[in-house]
Amino acid sequence: MCGRSLLSFGYVRFACAVLFLVVILAPLVACESENSEGLSIAADNPYAAEFMKNYDESTNPLVKGILKDGVITEAEMSEFADAMSTCVFDADPRLRWSWTEDGGESLHADAGVEVVAEHSNAVMQQCYEKTDYMHIMPLHDFISNNPDNLSADEYNTKILECMKSHGLIDKNMDPDYFLSFYSAPGGTETPEYKKYLGPLTDEHDPNYDSAKSERFFQCMTDPLGLKQ
Repeated sequence: MCGRSLLSFGYVRFACAVLFLVVILAPLVACESENSEGLSIAADNPYAAEFMKNYDESTNPLVKGILKDGVITEAEMSEFADAMSTCVFDADPRLRWSWTEDGGESLHADAGVEVVAEHSNAVMQQCYEKTDYMHIMPLHDFISNNPDNLSADEYNTKILECMKSHGLIDKNMDPDYFLSFYSAPGGTETPEYKKYLGPLTDEHDPNYDSAKSERFFQCMTDPLGLKQ
């Protein structure tokens, strides 16, 4: 798409947030849940609690309709993306928002058009709220990357396993030790993080390896190998 990328605001997609994955769960129901509005979610759905919570909090009819059965299909995401794109265009015809399953989302201004960040941020915030973006997009991303709803420690342990399999870290490293500096608050500032992950994340590290860094990013964003 022509134009200048403006997507530098709002929701940080799963791929950028996985180091600090936080799982907020209510106890899962023991049987299929169905309320008076027609909500029906299977008891064995790993994200049953999240679907029910988002459904209850959502006020957008399209999003509530998508969430009510505990499944977000590709066609439903395309329909939501169309609604979000229309919202942005209606708010400012100079802006173009788009989303694809593989490429994620982007926001551009028409070629030759200058749009200040404060304005584009305001447009996006308006459309986030109008479309109930936050009640569907993050959930969709978590399901895509972590379909079994593994806990933060379980998921990050999978990242360690992926790193070991590609020779990015000591194959004998204890998972608890890894988690102590990988996902703990402030862990990125610890000597252990800088020692083991500095060469994979910090371009200024004397041992930085761009090829290994790319492989690490792949382990971080897709440790289960779902997108290979």
